[in-house]
Amino acid sequence: MGQAIAKPARGLWKGTKVAGKASWKATKYAGKKSWEATKYIGKKFGKIIDRVGHLVNIVEGVKSLWEYFSPNDKTDSKTLKLFARDLQIAGAENSRYWSWIPLEDDSNVLMNAAELVASSLLQVTAKFDTRVLSPGIRYEVAFVAMMKDNAEGWDHPVTLRLLSPKGLKQEHDEDFSKLKRNEWIEIPVGEFTTSSENEGEMEINLQVSEDRFSKQGIVIKGVVIHPKN
Repeated sequence: MGQAIAKPARGLWKGTKVAGKASWKATKYAGKKSWEATKYIGKKFGKIIDRVGHLVNIVEGVKSLWEYFSPNDKTDSKTLKLFARDLQIAGAENSRYWSWIPLEDDSNVLMNAAELVASSLLQVTAKFDTRVLSPGIRYEVAFVAMMKDNAEGWDHPVTLRLLSPKGLKQEHDEDFSKLKRNEWIEIPVGEFTTSSENEGEMEINLQVSEDRFSKQGIVIKGVVIHPKN
């Protein structure tokens, strides 16, 4: 009688052991998959966060594109604005050299301006396609910037350059130490006329060369290309 009872008990124990092992494996597998899913979602979420961090850049880019088709009140010709985020500013992503300041443009649209904290290097480049502008119009190209009260280190001249699609260059030096303080001003770079002979990408440069002294206090809002008054 005792032997007849022992066999089912031993079988039950083996069945329980097998079921327990299978349950443990299933739990381990589910846990692994859950961890992988969490890791995947976290990775994707991180990318989303990175992209959200650049949302203002996207908004500014859309705004800039809109400006291609913004008619000038006086001439009914197109005006183009490139915001600071559209420009190539050397060292702009290093907070030791530049800081990004949120502000509103003339159309009450949020944007970022770049303020020079401290750097001996100053190199800003912008590019645009003349074909987005109105044909047969004389245009003026200018940086939009502000010199703050704490601006210093501007003893050396700043070189401003406009390079045409065919490589023709307009260049001059500007003494930034004499610019007005605490107000937005246009710093002229050059002029051109839109025509079939002048179609393509233009390049704008603002730079200081051979200056080892640190500079600070300029805030760059962007570049404007508008019909010459």
